[in-house]
Amino acid sequence: TYVERDLREVLRVLDLAAFERFVRLAAARTGQELSLSSLAEDAGITQPTARQWMTALEVAFIAKLVPPHHENFGKRLRKRPKLFFLDSGLVCFLLGMQTPEVLSRHPLRGAIFETFVAGELLKCFANRGREAPLYFWRDATGHEIDFVLDMGDRRVGIEVKAGETVGAHVTDGLRWWRSLKGNDGARGVLIHGGDRPSVRDGIVIRPWFLA
Repeated sequence: TYVERDLREVLRVLDLAAFERFVRLAAARTGQELSLSSLAEDAGITQPTARQWMTALEVAFIAKLVPPHHENFGKRLRKRPKLFFLDSGLVCFLLGMQTPEVLSRHPLRGAIFETFVAGELLKCFANRGREAPLYFWRDATGHEIDFVLDMGDRRVGIEVKAGETVGAHVTDGLRWWRSLKGNDGARGVLIHGGDRPSVRDGIVIRPWFLA
């Protein structure tokens, strides 16, 4: 109700159908790098309008843009951020998923699980009165880490897997990231959808409810 009525009244949205379409299309992009031009085109609005509406979603604590992590701070401002909705249940509602069974076989299941983890990380820091130092990492060769917590004196790389089992090569990305220059001593954590904690290759593996 807040998204569909109150927020659009604050923004003085005249085209209600366009705003609803924008919010649903944004929800479908949760866990992905955000291209405002593509989102605006799909929603049938201008890019400045898309930027205004996205800013409103952030101010209203509905969505969060997570920047990429670079040693060069200037690059954080030039690269595309990843979009996350802060309520994975709202994402499911906006995308028409009304039962756990539908979610379990939906192609966005992994992105929604990653969205859930992002929301929990952000809330964890917010409950301590702090802004979460949350980023994602991707290099030019396609290596990627879902989240990086950069706390100044130490870093934590976090991978998220929705599956209930942990495959043989699931920690490869984290091991690669930890081997990079500047990540000496960085901690690696894998959060998965199962129920068994373990440690593999120095990577801490935690089920979602213990992370």
